Amino acid sequence: MASRPAQSSSSAFFVTVGRGLENFAADEIRAKLLASRELGCQLGLALTREFGWKADLRKPQLEVIAHLNNEAFIVGFPLTRVSLANRSWCRSPGLRATVAHAVAVLAGVQSGAKVLDPMCGSGTILLEATMEWKSAYYIGADIDCSQLSSASRNIASSKQSIDLIKASVLALPLQSSSVDVIVCDMPFGRRFGRGNDIMSQTRSSLQEMIRVLVSSGILVLLVSQTMSQEVIKMVEDGKCCQYKTQINNALVDITKCPGHARKCKPDERACGEDASRTVYVLSLQEVVPVSLGETEASIHKYIKIRLGEKKDELNRCSEPSFN
Repeated sequence: MASRPAQSSSSAFFVTVGRGLENFAADEIRAKLLASRELGCQLGLALTREFGWKADLRKPQLEVIAHLNNEAFIVGFPLTRVSLANRSWCRSPGLRATVAHAVAVLAGVQSGAKVLDPMCGSGTILLEATMEWKSAYYIGADIDCSQLSSASRNIASSKQSIDLIKASVLALPLQSSSVDVIVCDMPFGRRFGRGNDIMSQTRSSLQEMIRVLVSSGILVLLVSQTMSQEVIKMVEDGKCCQYKTQINNALVDITKCPGHARKCKPDERACGEDASRTVYVLSLQEVVPVSLGETEASIHKYIKIRLGEKKDELNRCSEPSFN
């Protein structure tokens, strides 16, 4: 049994509370945030009453972190004075480094792999990957010049090697099937708009990512909790495919040919009439929930496969070799 903390009036603390915001409308989210503050107050009062500690928001000796979602209530204490997300090379802040590291780890970068972030922002995900897997080749793309400038400053500070290009995720200047791994922090509504617009842009973005990804390549996405199920359904419905066909004994990408169907149900009947056509789709491998403070998100891991591959073949693809 854990020992009871010693009562001391000299112990100063403050409480940080986070709550899962999935599946709630805007007014309900505001209500939950207010409830989070109330929960923090009640937890602080309980600590004061139980152990004689006093709250101090300016110079606390201890931080108490609580996170409440639909499944659990977790209370923890940071063991380091410096945040694990702190990076000495960070000159232009972007995605929290610990979350970026989790995305990079799930990607399972292999030696010699070509790794792309098509919406790299300040380059945090790629930089986290370069710290662990230095023998891969990294490319960061973004349509925003200010974001590329931020990434350039961080790369220079970290002394890592990443090539940057100005390009839209909707039209990447890369050959089909030329990238082994794609990592991406998907927009959380602001850059792509909302409603049908963001779904259309997301579908087009995924279509382009599939195009440049090699067969058995890895795609890892960070998506908002509200978008998570929408993206999964989009992939499962076969709305993001790459089409190739035999022309003069050469395999030609026809995904963007005029008049070509942009939707293909993932079953043999949908695409089996033309035996010369090959269809590539994404296979969901893993979903990992993460917290971004007041926002909840999920990391999705996919593998690009040929339509019709068996389940046991998919399992063997979970750790692909990029030769």
